[in-house]
Order: sequence, then structure tokens, then C-alpha cells
Amino acid sequence: MLQVREPRTGKDQMLIVTSNWSIPDGTLYRPLPVDRADDFLRAVKRAALRFGFRRDGNYRPITHIDLVLAGDTSDWLVSREWTQKIRPWQGGSRTTEMFQRVASSSLRSGARFFARLSRLVRRGIALPSPDKRSRPDPKATQPTPVRITLLSGDRDRWLGHPMVAPLAVGHCLGIGTSWSSRSVIVCHGDTSDPLSGGSYCQPSQERFGDATALTSDRQPTLAESLAVDLLARFGVAIFEQRDLKIPLASLLRRMATGWPLDMPRQLAAWLTAPGTGELLDGRAKKCLVDTWQRAVGHWHREARRGDPCSDLECDSLDRLADWMSCIEGPTTADCSRNRLHELLEPSVFSLTDHCLPENQHSEANRPLRTVVLGHPPAERSLSANVGQRSTVCLGGPRLPDATESLLLHDSNGATGSCIVPSGQRIGCSLPAAIALLDSEAEKDGYGGVDFIS
Repeated sequence: MLQVREPRTGKDQMLIVTSNWSIPDGTLYRPLPVDRADDFLRAVKRAALRFGFRRDGNYRPITHIDLVLAGDTSDWLVSREWTQKIRPWQGGSRTTEMFQRVASSSLRSGARFFARLSRLVRRGIALPSPDKRSRPDPKATQPTPVRITLLSGDRDRWLGHPMVAPLAVGHCLGIGTSWSSRSVIVCHGDTSDPLSGGSYCQPSQERFGDATALTSDRQPTLAESLAVDLLARFGVAIFEQRDLKIPLASLLRRMATGWPLDMPRQLAAWLTAPGTGELLDGRAKKCLVDTWQRAVGHWHREARRGDPCSDLECDSLDRLADWMSCIEGPTTADCSRNRLHELLEPSVFSLTDHCLPENQHSEANRPLRTVVLGHPPAERSLSANVGQRSTVCLGGPRLPDATESLLLHDSNGATGSCIVPSGQRIGCSLPAAIALLDSEAEKDGYGGVDFIS
């Protein structure tokens, strides 16, 4: 996999970074509605037009646009396919065959999304040309070229496999593990998450020289174990309860795209939320809770055999199982929350020290270098002082401690809060996106920052 560097093709360029679209294979939950992609692309065009108005009051259209999807564009873990004997962290040809089936189904599930990205690369974005007074001319437009790069994340880290890469290239999309320009570094940043291995055992980005074998046997990360042996297992079990006539796919999407330790609170909130909770009688709710408890028991047994790697203490599996079981009763939940306090505070890890590729560390510490990470929650974004680096995170927020204060929105995802480098807090829906202007006329490199969704 590559570290993608931005070629210098113009003096006024815009960078768009988005993350966590989580396109599944469709066996357990569905991708976001295609209207969400259309809204996002319209927001990109509005940002490009807005950034054309410069600080001197004149209009100079953007000359080039880079769109970087900073990981987890696809979700190749939460799938019915991995709930039998084969797991994605096992080696061998059967794992490769299974992976090919999951990845192909995911690409088909997101076909309309990828088709829109491909069309954007082919056609570019039409922006108004400037008139003689340096104002946009509504009667004259000029195409602005767009480059799109997909970065691998913890849910689609096999993006560079020879079976997948040609499909991305066929859509005119680039592939890499990180993206950088003179002023910005972009990567997924899941290594700041103790559930994803942290500094201890983060799975390497495989460099696939052999197209017939996916990877050798390895330990799963705790996040992978929870996604496959808990959530996917729970999804299969509840779909087998055919008498539950409720929108289970939306529940699974919320649980799959959020912080793994929030899954029991996601379930508790969903069971009582207006629009879903009243559809369930007491028997149906008990059935869901019992199914979840059985899935937690299954995960606990599998985890003790497979020994997922993490930065956590040796007794963390038992404590995690206790935490995951607590979806009812404030006393038990509060007890588990106190015992797992350190798991909910991944801020002990340095974002740039753990998230960036090794060859990017020295560049990240240059003055006025901006780091954009797709995985860490938005509240971990760091404001920059004069002459210092800023870090912007696009991951979903943690849920509040009290499920009663959780407002469940439609199936497009939860609403989060994002922080721009100036420290201003802006509401945005997930997946989030940030737009930055790279202009030679701006003394600080990237002269504008704007959350566009």
C-alpha cells in the first residue's frame, strides 16, 4: 500500500476529507441511502464555490480538488459470511475466497456511490468563471478537475489486495494508506484506539505479493473480535427471529458504525426510542435482550480462545464481557463503567505518534502542518496555536453516559459534533467531511477550514 503524495498542479487547490461511509456487503445491514452521497457531493460543490471568494474580496475559482476518503469506506467485518468457521484474521485460500465474496458484495452494495465518485473524476466540477471585475460569471463555467483517493481503515484494511485494487482503479480512484501534501497529512488513525491494538499489536497493512493468499494467521484486534464474534453473531441471531417485524437493519448499522463499547447503550436506547420502542411488546424486547446476552457469551468464549491483542490489562476480557452484558439497570451499568474507565479514555495515546506512518512523523511536526484523521472521535481534535500543528478528527462521537439523553435520528446515522482548528464547535452529521483551501496567497498554507457536512 502506498503513501499518496499530492502532485503540485495549481496554486489554488481544495482538499476534501471524509471518512466512515461503512458500505457493508448487505448481509446484515444496508449502506447509507444514495441521497446521502448526493447531499455530500452538492456540499463539495458549494464549498468549492465558497472558497473561490478570497480574503481580498475577489473571486478566483479553485483550480483543483482532491477528495480523500480517510478509511472505512467499506465495512468488510460485520458480515454474515464470517459467522461460520472462517474468520478474516485466519490465513489460507478459504479465507481469501470468503474475503473476495464479502468485498465483491460490498462493492456491489455501494455501486451507486462509487459510480458517482467515478463520474466526478471524469467530469470534474463546473464552477463559474471570473468576470472582468473578479466576480463569478453565472453565464460562463469552467470544469475543475477532481482526484479521489481511498485510504484503508480498520474495517477495509485489505483495500490493496489484488482482487480489489483493480476495481477501484476501474472507477478512476487511487488507493493508499495515507495522503499528504505540503501542508496536510491524512490517514485513518485507528492506531490511537486501544481496541484496535493501540501501540502493541496493530496489524500491518499487508503488501500483497501473492494474490492467492490473503494473510497468515494472526491475532485479531479487540475491535475486530467484537465486530465479528459479537455484533455479526448477534445480527445473524436476530434475523433468525422471523416473528420480530421491526427494522433491525437500522439498529445493526448504528451498532456497527459507532464506538464498539457503546453497543449495549445503543441497544438500550433503541429499545426505548420513539418510533421503535413502541413497536415491541415485552416478549419481543426480552427476546432481543436474551439474544444479545447469548451473543456476548459466545464472544467471550471465542475471545478467551483467540486472545485478541490490545493495550488493555490481562483481565480486560472478563470485564469487557460484563460491560457488554449491561443493557439494563443503572446500578450494574455504573459499576461496569467505573471498572472500564480506562477503556473509554483512549486519549492517553498521542494521536500523531500512533496514527501516522513512520515516514510521516518528522513531517507532521513541521510548523503549520495539519493532520486529519478519519477514525478518532471528533472531540479529540486539537486546536492549533500560532506556529503549531492542528489535528482534526472525523470519527463518530461517544454516546453520553445516560441513554435517556441519546437522541436517535433516522437510519442515516447519529449526529455528532466536530471541532475545527480554531476551536469552534460545529454540528455535523456522520459521515463527517472537512474542506480545506491550499492557496499560495495565504501565508499559513491552508487558508480556510470548513466542515461541509
